[in-house]
Amino acid sequence: VQAVRANLLHQKGITGKGIKVGILDFGFTKYAELKRAGVVPEPVDAKAFNSAGRFDTSEHGTAVAEIIHAMAPDARLYLAAVAGREDEIILAAKWLLSQGVHI
Repeated sequence: VQAVRANLLHQKGITGKGIKVGILDFGFTKYAELKRAGVVPEPVDAKAFNSAGRFDTSEHGTAVAEIIHAMAPDARLYLAAVAGREDEIILAAKWLLSQGVHI
């Protein structure tokens, strides 16, 4: 936040309020732990599109959520987990769009 001077935007009230952000990623391992610690917010919604129906297949999505939350702390997050198959990605993207996600 400091390195890219997002803190200056925060001071002006630009915090992502009213913005819906979708994170389409391979997984969200340890998201619940970071949520309990206050590092990431409760997502508005989360859905697994992989055949296992799991969110704990990678920490990458969790790291992305952590960065987005730090940069835009008032944005509302939507999480979509995929294994990487094209059909999963398309379904996840369509679902995010149906949620009214802006980014």
